[in-house]
Amino acid sequence: MDPASATYTIGTPFFDYLSLTLPGADKPLTVTAKGASRGMRYIKSLTLDGRDIRTYILEHADIASGGDLVIGMSDQPQAWPL
Repeated sequence: MDPASATYTIGTPFFDYLSLTLPGADKPLTVTAKGASRGMRYIKSLTLDGRDIRTYILEHADIASGGDLVIGMSDQPQAWPL
């Protein structure tokens, strides 16, 4: 997280799922990364509310209202972001 620019850099999660209640958000922010806790440590894709994200940086405004962040995981290195 970079507080000066209000951006977040996506990195490998250590969990398969989490849900965060954000202040003032209409819904929780859920993060799903199936296989992350079982050693799948390479990111192969990222979606936010079903929309493909092609960068490793998220703006705070993208997640401030909550949503569903899905991180596709792999056990092999991937060419991501594309």
